[in-house]
Amino acid sequence: MAILPVGWARYVNASAKDCADRVFDGMAQSPFSGFTPLCKELCASQASEDEDFARIVEFSRALAPPPKDEARITAIHTAMADPFLIEVPELADRIGMTVRTLERMCARYFGFPPRLMLRRQRLIRSLTAFLADGAQNWSRTMDRHYHDHAHFVREFHSFMGMSPTQYAQMDHPILDAFVAERRRIWGLPAPTSADIPASTTQAG
Repeated sequence: MAILPVGWARYVNASAKDCADRVFDGMAQSPFSGFTPLCKELCASQASEDEDFARIVEFSRALAPPPKDEARITAIHTAMADPFLIEVPELADRIGMTVRTLERMCARYFGFPPRLMLRRQRLIRSLTAFLADGAQNWSRTMDRHYHDHAHFVREFHSFMGMSPTQYAQMDHPILDAFVAERRRIWGLPAPTSADIPASTTQAG
């Protein structure tokens, strides 16, 4: 499941760094075991979607109070969306904390170092712009902060495990539908960290 950093701080009693890029059985003893009662209830439910949604909201509000670091986590998450922000010291200065504190909070609630997260956001901007442009031209849609096309290709392969060309040749029905609907409602540019979870951990 995908959990935004504020949600991680509120509901998961574990460091996101220790859980990143791992697979968990959500029904077993795991960082996500607090959700087990809700899962069992929904799986057995005969209620309508609206009723199930109301139950999810009720359960989530009762599970844990808002985290004390909510404002600072939100500030980090919001700043990450700025396409002109590419350096960690600048990010720390923007949100009014030391680099060390920023690194600690990113490890705890986002799962990755701030430098890696900024690199990731740069790739997400390129990827979503590419899809929104009709998946036609990487050179026109890659982020302005890449030094050159070779730099972009290296970064793409580092995160995606394949070349941009290989990715472009694949079908992307879910992402294509997401970008098209977002473009219909909000227009361009496509979203970055404000809409895409920064911490994503899979639970089976």
